[in-house]
Amino acid sequence: MTTTIEQGSELGLETLQNLEPISSLTPESIQELASQSKRERLEPGVALFNRDDSVKQSIYLLSGNIELTLSNNEKRVVQGGTAEACHPITYEKAQVRAAV
Repeated sequence: MTTTIEQGSELGLETLQNLEPISSLTPESIQELASQSKRERLEPGVALFNRDDSVKQSIYLLSGNIELTLSNNEKRVVQGGTAEACHPITYEKAQVRAAV
């Protein structure tokens, strides 16, 4: 069986229940969040955000890889499906300058 997930489709409850800190919410809150959450697919090389952007949403990597550029210009790759990817991609926690 093959499952096709279209861009813009809502995230399932099971997916959200595996993300932090979402997993600590009540089932009702997770259901409400699911109705407001959308899946988005980016082409390789497209910047997710830059340091100067005002990011007003939580961004999680569900599949694929993302390269983070840290404030010291070091690069680090996060892979979807790993424990690290269960936490939101933010520039604050790792002093990330850009995410591509």
